[in-house]
Amino acid sequence: MALGESPSDAAVAAARLSRRVMDGPRGEQLAIIEHRERVAGGGDRTQEAWVLRRVLGWGERDAARALDCSRTALRLHLQARPVVDVAEENRRIAEIRARMAEVRMQTGDHRDPATAGRRRVLRTAVVVVAILTALAAATRVLG
Repeated sequence: MALGESPSDAAVAAARLSRRVMDGPRGEQLAIIEHRERVAGGGDRTQEAWVLRRVLGWGERDAARALDCSRTALRLHLQARPVVDVAEENRRIAEIRARMAEVRMQTGDHRDPATAGRRRVLRTAVVVVAILTALAAATRVLG
């Protein structure tokens, strides 16, 4: 959505990608590549750079890595962006952040809370059994 697509398209893409995209520059790189394949013309590099640097607040290195470009290319993308006054830019940033938060809330993590709870209980049980087994083995060896 921050890259200029509709909220519904962003929600569908986020739901599809959420299972295979990790957080951070590499995950964003996969999401951007996927976005470029879906959008006519392959996306807007200046918008992508601006979103990563100004909207998400990423550092230059991570933003360049996510865009799969050099820091110099990232700077050139940002310089190519039309100049707007500070108040207008801040308004756009706030608007995009609000829309992104809405998409996350709507698509979010699709795991069933009951399933997540059962998995947590199962993991805890496995750890407890492993600890008890280790204690029993240690008792036999030492005793």
